[in-house]
Amino acid sequence: MKESKLIQILKSLSPQELGQFERYVHSPFFHIHQPTIRLFEALKVHYPDFLEEFIHKEAIFEYVYPGKKYKDALMRQVMSYLQKLLFEYLGTMAELEVDKESYIPIIHTLVHRDLYKSIPHFLNREEQRLAAKVVPDTQDLYSFMLLADSKIDLWVKNPRKNTLPPLKEASHFLDCFFCLKKLRYACAILSTPQLEDDENMLLEPVLLFCQTHDLSQWPLIYLYYLMYQLMKQGFSANLYTSFRDTLISSDDQLPQKEAINLYVFALNLCNARLRQGETEMNQEIFDLYKRMLEKELVFEAGKLSTRHFSNIVILGLRLKEWQWVETFVLAYGPRLDTPYAQDSIHFSLAQLFFFKQDYSLSLKRLNNMQLIDLGNRLKHHILNLKIYYLQEEEKSFSALCDSFNVYLYREKELTKAQKKSYLNYIKWIKKLYDCRQIPFYRRARETEKLLRALKRAALMVEKNWLVDEFEHIMETLEA
Repeated sequence: MKESKLIQILKSLSPQELGQFERYVHSPFFHIHQPTIRLFEALKVHYPDFLEEFIHKEAIFEYVYPGKKYKDALMRQVMSYLQKLLFEYLGTMAELEVDKESYIPIIHTLVHRDLYKSIPHFLNREEQRLAAKVVPDTQDLYSFMLLADSKIDLWVKNPRKNTLPPLKEASHFLDCFFCLKKLRYACAILSTPQLEDDENMLLEPVLLFCQTHDLSQWPLIYLYYLMYQLMKQGFSANLYTSFRDTLISSDDQLPQKEAINLYVFALNLCNARLRQGETEMNQEIFDLYKRMLEKELVFEAGKLSTRHFSNIVILGLRLKEWQWVETFVLAYGPRLDTPYAQDSIHFSLAQLFFFKQDYSLSLKRLNNMQLIDLGNRLKHHILNLKIYYLQEEEKSFSALCDSFNVYLYREKELTKAQKKSYLNYIKWIKKLYDCRQIPFYRRARETEKLLRALKRAALMVEKNWLVDEFEHIMETLEA
């Protein structure tokens, strides 16, 4: 029963949501089926763990249907009833969350019931609410359109002399809503490699609208239009500067979700340029992340993702922002969205000391890691091998290569491709170490041969670092 859909959905509820759902279940307006109510009461006491030993079907059935012999079909039926009620509750809450401040549903109801005296008050409240939106997002534009629709419905049912329905107003907001939504989807498609960018005839009028209208009053449409141009037509420094400057100057006023979306598009765009060898993008990406940190746009529910955290640390280290990185790690590490935040802090500081070539302090931080999480264990071994190689710790290097090899072969959570990429790293760092043993008279020739083979190799973590080290050996031999 623990693996049933019903239990999985109940586990996903917060304590507050569980309390709301309890009132929902007991409300006679929604439901009066007593076995369903008793099923919920029997299950809620085991929230949030729902241990199988306490919630097996036979035990729960006795509480739901006292005095009856267990019937699996009956148990499945009452579970389906409660599950259906749970879906209804989630749907109701989702509808309330769409725009819980809007007066549009009330206005629509009043119009269709011909309750005209109460309508002006709510129209005025809705107009005030929307006027407070400095930068309207798609939901706001949709609300503007619905508001105009409501006025049209009111005019049709209760026309007044010398007045006209706001048809142009409704059409204008529909155009703006469609433009913004269409551009957002177009940018999302272009940023998703797995999707083909099929020509869409309805996008052409949107682009023409953007080219022929002053978009200063619609900064979101303008920003998405610029981003689409950057993605579709190719990177332009002037166009990107216009996008970035507009985004930074207006991110305080943008809805948070839209600001995050646009910054992520910008990060993806810059990362693509970085992968093409434009190293100056390191600084640009770093500056974008710093702005997102400043505006709290890189957090979700107050937590920082380990992916963003690692990216920011690496960028700072590449740019030799040692003090900034250390301050960042200590300040934001505790806010990571992982139970292994302390290991991430130790590893990031180990990276910092590694970049500063203080290998003893780097090893000390690595030794402080508990290595419970698979990802942290892999990163730990990779960095450890680098340090042993650079310090020419032959015994430690050889022992870690062997134990890492065995660990990878035994680890069941890794895919074949992932295992191959780490095993290739071990193979090539051993070749790198062995270059020191090649007789000097043929070391240059053998190292160059290995370097060419390394550049052709696929499926490997830390390949760039290995290439840099082989090239460093070549430079030393040529000096």
